[in-house]
Amino acid sequence: MLLDKVVIGSSVEALIYALKEDCFILYNRDRPHLFYRELQVPILGSSREPEAITKLLLTLSLLGRVIQFEEVESIRIIGHTLKVFANNEAYNYEFELCSIFDSTAIVHENAIKSPRQPMYHVIDDFELKNLGRSTKSIPPLYQEEQFVSSLHFYTSERVDGANFITDCVSDSYLSMPQLQSFDYSDSIIKFVVERYLRSVGVNGTVAGMNKNGTTKYRRPYVTHVKRLVFEEDRNIYQDTECVKFVDKTLLEIINE
Repeated sequence: MLLDKVVIGSSVEALIYALKEDCFILYNRDRPHLFYRELQVPILGSSREPEAITKLLLTLSLLGRVIQFEEVESIRIIGHTLKVFANNEAYNYEFELCSIFDSTAIVHENAIKSPRQPMYHVIDDFELKNLGRSTKSIPPLYQEEQFVSSLHFYTSERVDGANFITDCVSDSYLSMPQLQSFDYSDSIIKFVVERYLRSVGVNGTVAGMNKNGTTKYRRPYVTHVKRLVFEEDRNIYQDTECVKFVDKTLLEIINE
């Protein structure tokens, strides 16, 4: 199949760039688009990442511009040829210009201009118990740190009919040594969650009265459910005539 211009990526930035520049989009990563991520500007009436991506994919699909596989194993670029390995098969495409937003798991010929160690986006999910049905919302935590850069509290579908906070998710960006260290483990994040709950006045359910007449509360119970780890290629590569690497914000793309 012959493509004129193709974009490789799965972010809002990659999709809006493909739509604006009339490119094909090779949707290359199977990773969650997090419900709590808000965009710099609304896209197609949506200010949250998952809804915006769904609308952009639908729009590009109607234009016949989406190349999507159930699971992309790897991508190889040689000259003007793009080879996608997916579903135990190889798919070949010829292109004139390829713009890469996410270079992870892509084998290409572009030289490294500035080598950098890969980072890992780590998502930890926790169940919260003993908060009580009256806890309808808890403000998120944002930190200027790579470890637990944010905490978000939400109502999970696993609890039928719940309209109160049941779960918590954390974001971290770690190196491989950090990823292997107990100091950056889910056990430490659990302590961070418990400390933050106390700091915002979430006491847990009522357990009776203390001898001095004050209310006694059950301690909120935090249980780690799962950890998701996604590698991110941080190298900076040299552009060639036919393969270019794009690192632009959503606002930069829209305002160009």
